[in-house]
Amino acid sequence: MKKITIIFSFLFLVGCSTTQSNLKFDSIETFNLSNYNDFNIKLNDSTITAEVNPIVLEKFKQNLKNAIVDQGLQYNKDSSLLFEINFS
Repeated sequence: MKKITIIFSFLFLVGCSTTQSNLKFDSIETFNLSNYNDFNIKLNDSTITAEVNPIVLEKFKQNLKNAIVDQGLQYNKDSSLLFEINFS
């Protein structure tokens, strides 16, 4: 039984490590935020299905906000820099 558990655990770990993420994003290596002091985040939730937990969605937004604040910007709902997040 112990050998079967070890084999299944190993297969699970290998399967998880080789699975590619469905997360896609555009990036520019020279993207510079130093010209901005503040930012805003807009989640486009019109295409989100009912299976998406709204609490998880808000946690995602809060984590993104914290990551950008760590870069030196402040959150401001009236900012000209807008991070628009679309889920599909």
